[in-house]
Amino acid sequence: MLRFAAALQRTSSYPLAVAIMNNVRDKRLPVPESQEVAALPGRGVEGLERGQKLALGSTRLLQGLGLDEGSARHAARRLESEGETVS
Repeated sequence: MLRFAAALQRTSSYPLAVAIMNNVRDKRLPVPESQEVAALPGRGVEGLERGQKLALGSTRLLQGLGLDEGSARHAARRLESEGETVS
């Protein structure tokens, strides 16, 4: 998961992206190349890796994509209501 998050965040200067990239470097994980990466302001980022759509972002992004947030939903909403960034 971390490698795919890094693939989407590779060129971002957003603090969460920097933390992801630092973690990948520290663990010496290979980062796949992603294509068609697009920032979605206030929601997250999406792109393609080997033709597979990847999305990383808030619960709003997941809902907009018609995905079930599953068991993480309640924790994510609580953190977001506290002003935290959840991705």
